[in-house]
Amino acid sequence: MQLSRGTESLDYNDLCIYPDIDIPTGYKPPKFDAFNGKGDPHAHLRAYCDKLVSVGRNEKLRMKLFIWSFSGEALTRYTGQDLHKWRDWQEMDEEFMSRFRFNTEITPNRFSLANLQKKPSESFQEYVWRWRTEDARIQSPLDESKLSKYFIRAQEGVYFDKMMSIIGQKCAELVEMGDFIEEGIKLGKIQSMATLQVTSKAIQTGSINGSMKKREDVSAVTLCY
Repeated sequence: MQLSRGTESLDYNDLCIYPDIDIPTGYKPPKFDAFNGKGDPHAHLRAYCDKLVSVGRNEKLRMKLFIWSFSGEALTRYTGQDLHKWRDWQEMDEEFMSRFRFNTEITPNRFSLANLQKKPSESFQEYVWRWRTEDARIQSPLDESKLSKYFIRAQEGVYFDKMMSIIGQKCAELVEMGDFIEEGIKLGKIQSMATLQVTSKAIQTGSINGSMKKREDVSAVTLCY
């Protein structure tokens, strides 16, 4: 019996791609890397096929398991389609590449690299890893000198000020400087940009002067007493 909700069929044969294909006895499907709609689709296809040890030449099983490697937006897109429209693996993976190829076409340029700033929620090392990952995606790699300059341009506040003092050094030295700055901020030896902004705003509004006046009044009362 086929049940339906609106135009969505709830019949097993419609919900499942190749419902007549069973997983071979004794075969345990691997844990696939989940593709969520971001990243390189071709790299995902290669990683997926590499994991289909002993069953990769079974085209129908390969198509059946492919959706197991999706998550997020990619999973929503594929489960919302007619799962029987692909006649073979080539049609299925060509549509996959067509849909997500733009991920690799929109590559970062030097301008975006110079404006890739550290997030308040991430450590300096996490930021460096994210910055170098974006740098690796640039089609024309930067030499060490230009790489250092773009890295300094991407910094803000005390990070920019301190790194400008050692401009011309290799990226490794700049990263080491960033680690020292981060440690200094944590220990209270260096004021972070956020702290400086709060202090500046307090001075402008007069709240610091007011609090200092109150402390002076308290001290005067104590001395008089």
